[in-house]
Amino acid sequence: LQAATGCPNPDALLALAPLGHADDEAARQRALAAVPLHHLTEARPWLSGLHTMGAQTLGELLDLPRAGLAQRFGRPLLEALDRALGHRPQPIAPFQAPEQFERRLELPIGFETTPLVLQAANGLLDALIAWLQARQAALRRFELWLDHHEPPSTQLGLQTRAPTRDPARLRELLASRLDILQLRAPVHGLRLRCTETQAMQASAGDLFARDEDSREGLARLLERLQVRLGAERIQRLTLAADHRPEAAYRIQVIDSLDRIGPAGTGGAAVEPAEAGARLPRPLWLLREPRPLGERNNRPWLQGALQIVAGPERIESGWWDDRLVQRDYFVAEDDTHRLFWIYRERGGAGGGWYLQGCFG
Repeated sequence: LQAATGCPNPDALLALAPLGHADDEAARQRALAAVPLHHLTEARPWLSGLHTMGAQTLGELLDLPRAGLAQRFGRPLLEALDRALGHRPQPIAPFQAPEQFERRLELPIGFETTPLVLQAANGLLDALIAWLQARQAALRRFELWLDHHEPPSTQLGLQTRAPTRDPARLRELLASRLDILQLRAPVHGLRLRCTETQAMQASAGDLFARDEDSREGLARLLERLQVRLGAERIQRLTLAADHRPEAAYRIQVIDSLDRIGPAGTGGAAVEPAEAGARLPRPLWLLREPRPLGERNNRPWLQGALQIVAGPERIESGWWDDRLVQRDYFVAEDDTHRLFWIYRERGGAGGGWYLQGCFG
């Protein structure tokens, strides 16, 4: 600071700013002596008392006895003077970004199209990115409010599938949301508010692609689909710890990539079966098991079925009143198509049923 401006510290720089630049030390001292006291930030608490003593400028204050000033106003005033003159170092507190981000932008005229709104919102996004970098954080959720001449405002809530502070990604997400928005009235103001963040440390780049790169691409795809179609329409299948085929999966809305396990299990804790303890299961299951005929003690589906594997016995569901007692088999027809069938064990409902088909 001193080398660049000739001022010893920030207080002296603020004091000299209204008076212009001084070329040499004598000129700076004369300029400092003529500085009104209200330009010294740390001297403002004592301005009233100093003015009654006839001290209107820094030079007039310096002409007063230091001992008398210390006795009447205390040491903080003298320390402030010493910092302004460069006789005492002035520690500078590091910048701390605010914990919450909310920024408002008044528009000069009412914007009637979403491309104009997006162009104005880009400045707010730049401020948001700078705030995230200062906080060493990444974004999860944010809101953009479009203020009209008459309330209510239009609220746009946006969520990223994975924490990010990538400007291009945030602009793409906002552009996709605005692209399907019909403005009900001209927009006269914008408000951008960050509602959820996550700590993120900077990392070095890699020469080769990593698994994180593919997850990043998946996250951006999911974001675009959810903005276009609605978050509730983008779903996934997850495994459940249940041996019954009709209860061994769940359909869930995708709320976070963190819950998608590496093997596509959705993060659910599913115990792997022992080798050979269960038959292979098809991906295509019927919505409801289909009864099969029986001829000569063999299951019948447009012809006799040949049992090629099984049985696998499943007895489960006693806790939720959906008890099943079944023996499962892999069966083959005359055209070598494979089916997953089972036979009820005991009771009046005994018989063959088709549960699924192999591809």
